[in-house]
Amino acid sequence: MTFKNIMLVNACLIFIAFAFQFNFLATYDISFRFGYNGLFVSSATSSYAFLTFFILCYFRHTNQLSLKKDWSTILIIFSSLFVGTKAIYLGLVLISCLAFFKTNKLSIRAKGFSLLTVFVFGLFIFYITFIKIGDFNEIKEASGLLSAILSFRNDLLINVTLPYINENWTVWNYLFGGTSNFDTRTQLGFLDVFYFWGVIGGICYFYIFQQNFFRFRNTTETLILLSIISLIVFMGGNFFESATAAIYILILREIFLSQQTKS
Repeated sequence: MTFKNIMLVNACLIFIAFAFQFNFLATYDISFRFGYNGLFVSSATSSYAFLTFFILCYFRHTNQLSLKKDWSTILIIFSSLFVGTKAIYLGLVLISCLAFFKTNKLSIRAKGFSLLTVFVFGLFIFYITFIKIGDFNEIKEASGLLSAILSFRNDLLINVTLPYINENWTVWNYLFGGTSNFDTRTQLGFLDVFYFWGVIGGICYFYIFQQNFFRFRNTTETLILLSIISLIVFMGGNFFESATAAIYILILREIFLSQQTKS
C-alpha cells in the first residue's frame, strides 16, 4: 500500500506537470521526446517503478478484486502513458495480454484470434512509430532501425564501450571488470554487468543475485513476468547498477513471495 500511495501521488504530479507544462517534472531534457516523470530521478527509474506496479496490479486484480472499481489503480496506469518510455508501453501491453488470457473465459480459438489481432496491431504501431513518421523514424533514417529501437545504445557499445575495452583492458579486466567510468557503459543491462565485473565477477554477481532474489517458487506466471522484465532490462539500462532500481527489485521479490503465500 505504501508503494501504491507513492505511485498515486506521483501520478497526480504527472497530470499537473502535463497540464501546466512543468518541465522540471519532465522525463527528458531534450525536446523531441515526450513524457512527464513526476518526481522520479530518471526515465529508467520511472520505467522500473511502473513495471513493478503493473505486476502488482496483475496479481491483485486477477485474483482478488475488479480493476473497474479501483479508481486509484486506473489513474496510476493512465499516468504511465504520459511518461514516454518504450519500456513502459511494452511492459503494459505484454502484462495486459497475459492478464487477458488468464482471466478471460473465451475459447482457445477466440483467445488465439485475439492474440493475433494484438500482434498485427502491434506491428502496425511499430511500423508507424519507427518506420513511417515521428521522431524515431528520423533516428532510423539517420542512424538505422536498431539505433531507434535501442535509443542509440548499440552506438554506445560500438563507439564508446568497445574502444575503451580495446584500449585499456588486460586479461584481469576480462576476468573481473574494467572501468570506474560510468559514462562508458552500454546502458544494456546484462552486458553492463559483465562490463563492470568481468566474466568471473559477472557470473558471481548473477549467482549472488539469484540466491537473494529467487526466494519464491517459480510458476509459469512468474517465469513469463520475469521474461518480460528480462527483455526490457536487455534493451535498457540501470536495472542492476541503480540504487533506486534496487528498491523495486525488492518490491518485486515481495510481490512474488506474497502471491506464493496466497496460493
